[in-house]
Amino acid sequence: MEKVWNLPKPKLVITIHGGVTNFGVPDKLGKCFREGLLKAAQTTGAWIITSGIDSGVVRHVAQALDEAGISARMRSQILLIGIAPWGLVRRRDKLIGHNAHVTYEHPSYCSHNKHHPVLNDRHSYFLLVDNGTIGRYGADIILRKRFEDYIAQKVTLRVGNERTPIICLTVEGGLCTINSALQYLKGVPPIPVIVFEGTGRASDFIAYAEKHLDSKGNLDEPYHSHLLNNVTKKLNYNHTKAEEIVSLIIQCAKHHDLLTIYRANDDENKDVDQVILRALLKGQNLTLIEQLSLTLAWNRVDMAISEVFSSEEGVPAQALTHVMMNALLLNRVDFFKLLIEQGVSMKKFLTISRLEQLYNAEHSSLSTLYHLIGDKTQKLDEESFTLPEIGVAIEKLMGNAFRCHYTTRAFKSRYDKFKTTTQISRISSFHLRLSKENRNKKKKKEGGRNLSSCTSEAMEDFKYPFNDLMLWAVLTQRHELAKCLWNHGEEAMAKALVAIRLYKCMSKEAADDYTEVEVSNQLREYAEDFRECSLDLLNHCYQQDDVMTMKMLTAELPNWGHHTCLSLAVIANNKRLLAHPCCQVLLAELWHGGLRFRSQSNIKVILAVLFPPTILLLDFKKPTYPTKTRKELSSTADSEDSEEIKFNGSVFNISLNSIFRANAQLANRFLRRSTVTVPPPELFIESTENRNSILSNESDHLLATPMTPEPIMVYMGEKKSVQILTPKKDEKCEEVDDIFIRNFSVASSRQGNTVKF
Repeated sequence: MEKVWNLPKPKLVITIHGGVTNFGVPDKLGKCFREGLLKAAQTTGAWIITSGIDSGVVRHVAQALDEAGISARMRSQILLIGIAPWGLVRRRDKLIGHNAHVTYEHPSYCSHNKHHPVLNDRHSYFLLVDNGTIGRYGADIILRKRFEDYIAQKVTLRVGNERTPIICLTVEGGLCTINSALQYLKGVPPIPVIVFEGTGRASDFIAYAEKHLDSKGNLDEPYHSHLLNNVTKKLNYNHTKAEEIVSLIIQCAKHHDLLTIYRANDDENKDVDQVILRALLKGQNLTLIEQLSLTLAWNRVDMAISEVFSSEEGVPAQALTHVMMNALLLNRVDFFKLLIEQGVSMKKFLTISRLEQLYNAEHSSLSTLYHLIGDKTQKLDEESFTLPEIGVAIEKLMGNAFRCHYTTRAFKSRYDKFKTTTQISRISSFHLRLSKENRNKKKKKEGGRNLSSCTSEAMEDFKYPFNDLMLWAVLTQRHELAKCLWNHGEEAMAKALVAIRLYKCMSKEAADDYTEVEVSNQLREYAEDFRECSLDLLNHCYQQDDVMTMKMLTAELPNWGHHTCLSLAVIANNKRLLAHPCCQVLLAELWHGGLRFRSQSNIKVILAVLFPPTILLLDFKKPTYPTKTRKELSSTADSEDSEEIKFNGSVFNISLNSIFRANAQLANRFLRRSTVTVPPPELFIESTENRNSILSNESDHLLATPMTPEPIMVYMGEKKSVQILTPKKDEKCEEVDDIFIRNFSVASSRQGNTVKF
């Protein structure tokens, strides 16, 4: 099917079983079934497999397409595949041939024949099964089951290594429907089944048994007899055959984990599409990451919020990096926003290797840059684009001597280190496989250390990861994702102006190639969209603070080639932004410099150029010098470490924080009598002449004694006076000023009467 019909791999397979003959369904239930089935197929890109015969449940599926008003062109996006028995199709002889176009009968213009029905024309593709029988149903069941088992076991999704999920829907039906449902429930791997109660016969039987089944998996006698009578009447079997069918129904009802009953009157089952996806997530014993990957493949962010992130276990942020990579590749903007809200750090996520993987994931998206990067169209399988090559392409698109970050010497040195570490890790991993177990353990530990160091370095690969991701989104023409990345991160104005320039140059390159005219027009629309975003941002900033807006426009941007936003606007030829009043005032300010704005200033400037003595007639602005406020002066005073107080030739460094708290007036008096600078918060006493001394408690005084290894606790107690004495050569300790002593004692008593030295 992939080779002949060029079909993409399915993200979900919905197989529908039910009645072959025409039957009626309640209006509410039928509407819910058709709308939910169509929504599930459109949002997830699912394959819908039916019997392909224009009768029974297939007509309800085809009616869903008709009610939605989907045209024939849009209908091709919904893959409806019919697997029908060859011997049952009317006028099957017309279908024999190879690459032939035939006219087949329309179902509405032919008479309905139960034994020879026609194919339903709403299907996209048909597989006709011939087992040698003519006019009999059931020839397609074996091939259909094998085909679905092959998809469930061997076909993987694009996202990760998860298998393609399959789910079965039963609507009405008979004995074949019951047998098919039981095979799905008991198969390997087991497949979830959804039964629509109220559609009749087999579906109602299974729903009734599931509702009245006891904890041991048995039906009580009244329920069993009631079910047996209904099977006998509606399926027209004898008592013995009906007993066998009831046993099959009970076996189906025992699989509570895989069986889901849809009841239209139940408030919990409102949307069929959510019931289908919820049954797939809960019925296959998947981990939270696997469930999140499935919702990502289906592009159902609502199911991810309600089913995955609402669980009590929670998903760790580190495990979401793989999902973030797939969300970027699949251009899932809603999932990107959701993962950012869940705590994914882009600085830790974006590394050099991952960014190169993003650029090399789809070479078709870089088709307009092939001649700029280099002619690698013939070696796409062998070689891949590197970040320095991408940087060269960006420089060619930007022009005007723009220097991309990827081509700087600092980044190239880091890139070379990254390449060497990756090569060493590959060689070491190869040797680890060949070495012995003991050496393996040692090398694995060393490899783990190397990997941890590499990851720690990789965490700092990009200072502004949103800028680099936005460049990737612009170059790969993911406009919605580029706008989302523009809203995150820093330097929004610069990012918008660079995006305008890149889109315009890419549009010009695409216009030169006549096969990409539509792409060129689309890129111009993208550039116009970012031009509107830049204007809106400038208006908002100018209304909030005009001075800071002018600083933003003239600030140098090292990440964008050391340009400014104003110079980037000139490069992007954004005339509407340059015509903004903020830019005009700024340009006039830059043009006039120190001259004042006057009506005759231009004439005076011309006269000054022609006659230099007339320079004296020009009016210049007064120079403004920065002055420090009281707060700044106090902060500079607080930055000093300590104060110096001289007592009889000895110098002490003593903190005055406690003194200031004790009595402000006395502190001011003390500061007038001493040369003081604001001290640090620690309280310490240091003697310049004798540093190996410390104060200790002796009687009523604090005396200087030799230093001891243990810290001495000085308990002030109820002392009312304290003397600080300093040893001096051949002199006795003298008493210090009473003001300082009282302040020191009061401050010490307020701090718990304890001073620790």
